[in-house]
Amino acid sequence: MTESSTRVLSCSKNSELRGYAAIRNDIPDETSGLRKSIIADMFVKRDDPAVLGALLVAGYSHAKQAGSCILKVLGFPQSVRNICVQWRTNSRKSDAALLTLAGWGLACLSLRR
Repeated sequence: MTESSTRVLSCSKNSELRGYAAIRNDIPDETSGLRKSIIADMFVKRDDPAVLGALLVAGYSHAKQAGSCILKVLGFPQSVRNICVQWRTNSRKSDAALLTLAGWGLACLSLRR
């Protein structure tokens, strides 16, 4: 995939929307050739941790399938950052969580190898 794209993922229970995440897949960086995906928007009803986790895992899976090396989560409230911290993600003082995708299985969301 050599162009940017956007995908909206949703989480429902009994036909009721519980949350969604919009994932933007950028074109590969001209210098490094690495591609990144960004969770551009997310809403979760009542900040349900199970729904947050499911959407982050689905976003991870989608980004990996799109060929991205990084899934960037930036500018979200503490409830989202708390879920990311559980996966031992890299973080910066800007409160970004970077999920490096290369070589991971879905059950092992960890940067420390």
